[in-house]
Amino acid sequence: MEVRARASHPSPPGTLGFGFWNDPFTISLGQGGAAQRLPAPPYTIWFFHGSEENDIRLNPKLPGCGWKASSIRSPKVPGIILAPAAVVAISLSTIPIFRSGIMKIIQRIATTEEVVLDCPLDQWQTYSIIWDIGEVIFHVEGREVLRIDDPPTGLLGFVAWIDNQFAVASPKSRFRFGVIPTIENQWFELEIKHLGKL
Repeated sequence: MEVRARASHPSPPGTLGFGFWNDPFTISLGQGGAAQRLPAPPYTIWFFHGSEENDIRLNPKLPGCGWKASSIRSPKVPGIILAPAAVVAISLSTIPIFRSGIMKIIQRIATTEEVVLDCPLDQWQTYSIIWDIGEVIFHVEGREVLRIDDPPTGLLGFVAWIDNQFAVASPKSRFRFGVIPTIENQWFELEIKHLGKL
């Protein structure tokens, strides 16, 4: 995948990004002919931005917000087990004494490889992801910024978005999700140069 992209602000409130993921939080009971589907562990290969209201610390060595090249690979856990386990983890995270332990377990289970990018988000840049068997390479303006030797496997779909949502998942805070009020328009412009097999 190769795209040119820029945003309206250096750090728009909320999240934005593009790349590949498995849409893990979709639940479908089969109505209207849709496939029956339970939540799944997340798999991502993408460029992801979270404003300062976000604090997603799946990699304890990096900040929980910012503009990143990132990949998440989780163990294959059936949705019938994952859904109640997630409810328990979120409930226990409201109790301060359990927060750090829960996050450490999640950080061990979900393999996250990422790097903070130093390119301005509000200026045109060319981004690429080369996803091959056993390897993923992220480039910005032709410069390699991240290489992953054990990427996620399975079906991932292309996604590109901008929103004003936030998520918190860190040892210091309970799991939280919400929206950030915006006082001006924000946008994300994407020009797809290549999407598919080379």
